[in-house]
Amino acid sequence: MTLPAGTRLGPYEVLSPLGAGGMGEVYRARDKKLDRDVAVKVLHESVGADSETLVRFEREAKAVAALSHPNILAIHDFGNHDGIAYPSWSSGGETLLSWERSWKGKMKIPDALNPLGFDSSSRIRVGLDRRFRRVGKEFLLPLVTILILVGNRGVASAGVNRWTTNGPEAGIILALAIDPAIPATLYAGTTRGVFKSTNGGGSWSAINTGLTESNVRALAIDPTPPATIYAGTGDVLDNGGVFKSTNGGDSWSAINTGLTNKTINALGIDPATPATLYAGSYVSGVFKSTNGGDSWSASNAGLTTTGVFALVVDPSAPATLYVGTNPLFPTGGGAFKSTNGGASWTAMNAGLIDTAVLVLAIDPTTPATLYAGTGGYGVFKSTNGGGSWTAINAGLTNPPDGGIGALAVDPSAPATLYAYSGDNGGVFKSTNGGGSWTAMNAGLTNKTIGALAIDPLTPTRLYAGTGGGGVFDWEGLATPTTRGQPRVVHFRSGG
Repeated sequence: MTLPAGTRLGPYEVLSPLGAGGMGEVYRARDKKLDRDVAVKVLHESVGADSETLVRFEREAKAVAALSHPNILAIHDFGNHDGIAYPSWSSGGETLLSWERSWKGKMKIPDALNPLGFDSSSRIRVGLDRRFRRVGKEFLLPLVTILILVGNRGVASAGVNRWTTNGPEAGIILALAIDPAIPATLYAGTTRGVFKSTNGGGSWSAINTGLTESNVRALAIDPTPPATIYAGTGDVLDNGGVFKSTNGGDSWSAINTGLTNKTINALGIDPATPATLYAGSYVSGVFKSTNGGDSWSASNAGLTTTGVFALVVDPSAPATLYVGTNPLFPTGGGAFKSTNGGASWTAMNAGLIDTAVLVLAIDPTTPATLYAGTGGYGVFKSTNGGGSWTAINAGLTNPPDGGIGALAVDPSAPATLYAYSGDNGGVFKSTNGGGSWTAMNAGLTNKTIGALAIDPLTPTRLYAGTGGGGVFDWEGLATPTTRGQPRVVHFRSGG
């Protein structure tokens, strides 16, 4: 299907089709960031779904980028966008036709690229040949050629003061984590494993070596050496468990000794003693490790409900922690508190009319202030460490019909918080500690949110992982941009 004029692919706006072949379609487009015309090649779905193609594509782009020669097109950029891998090439300001004619009788374009080591089946080599033969006569390419590799196509328009989306997603996002030392480094837990970005979502890479379970439900980063990451994984069949990486996700090892249930919904780290970890499991309660996950033991005394869906550690008193449970596993439910590192628990449910507590958030500056997202009655707030709770749902459109699936508190202005109101309700914001809420969903094409995370150094930047639409982010600036695999879509707001 031909993309219509006006379709946005990242920073590029489609102007008109230029040609089509066995591998894909080529469009004339405008780079809205740098105000220049480009060629965009969109490969057919069957090609973009080929993992070997993606690997070869990146390898060849890196090989070309490492070269410098007047007869070789220089690669300016290589990245991923909406499941789309792309390099950008300089063309020296010539028309494609004049460039092709300059080689006529001397060397074919594939031969010109042969010193790079591309074999005759190379998709870049074949694609370039077709690109110049079929499209070169039809338009002027002032600066750059962009080849874009896609698995599916998505269409949306960009705009100021709204979320924008530009294509396919790379899996349902279940968890997000931000490196506290280098916030441009992000991790996304998805139904297809873990993805990592080192440029604030500009591009993503799958980092799943050693990760034997693809459903990543929780992520936690050791605050002292941020290269140490933990992933809580699993499915309802009890496959998965906890995995650990000590090299920024380059490789993972299972650390499940002592875990009697390997479906892990939540993870927590003691910030004062990072070797002390907590894992909330689907049916077996809380597990604790004091040796960085080498071994685990159940910590469930007083915990009448062992289906743990949320877990937070008090940052100022790490022996104090809270869990949110589901009354179906097996009875009771609600919020529980421990003041002795999980050795014993006490139910903290006064005023909590819904005891299916799916998410918890803690005010980092006043840890006695807690927020609980419930399965059907919205958000509840406690200002006394869980001693009592009050519903704070003014402006939330879904309760009591939809649950609260994600919560985040601004660390620099804790009266500002964000919530996902379930059943496709999208993201809501409060600037008065939950006293009232306002929807912030303009352009948010997928309103099912699996995770929310705030940049600790730039709290105006919020990331939202969606249930099928990838990762979106919102910045307190005024120019929209888009990027990323598993897909990051920027919204820059004026306020």
